[in-house]
Amino acid sequence: PAVRFRDDPRWPPSSTPSSRISPSWPPAPPAGSLPAEVRVPQEAAPLPPQVAIALFRIVQEALTNIVRYAKARNVEVELLQTADAVSLVITDDGVGLPDGAQNNRLSHGINGMRQRVRALQGEFSIHGRPGKGTTIEVNIALGPSRNAALNRELQLPPDASLLAGVDNPPR
Repeated sequence: PAVRFRDDPRWPPSSTPSSRISPSWPPAPPAGSLPAEVRVPQEAAPLPPQVAIALFRIVQEALTNIVRYAKARNVEVELLQTADAVSLVITDDGVGLPDGAQNNRLSHGINGMRQRVRALQGEFSIHGRPGKGTTIEVNIALGPSRNAALNRELQLPPDASLLAGVDNPPR
């Protein structure tokens, strides 16, 4: 059995993630049977490969955890994209998170998702209450806002570019 994506003619997806989330997105589901509603922009612009792969792996891990632990009856996966950012929201109606699971170092799946987002200078949150389901939210800046965030972290001037001179090296 597999996660069933309601009314999605693109299912099953290709097994190779690409920078264009659709139609190879969402990733192949883990074993189990669970209805999932997936919302992806029809005209999404290509994402940087490292962002697309991170989102692919986060959805894959989240679905695995939901099937294994959440006892959910429904899952919603939504991808939102603007020119400046991409957001992913995964919600289930399962048993929720036990107290302290969000920050437990032994929660390898949650820590892995958090590290993938952190590596892209993004924001990751997971919250749930026992008996009330769980929500995972990911926000990753794209384009100029991503460069500005990296510059702040590296303490560079706001208009600096790590790639300055790569396209036109000095002669």
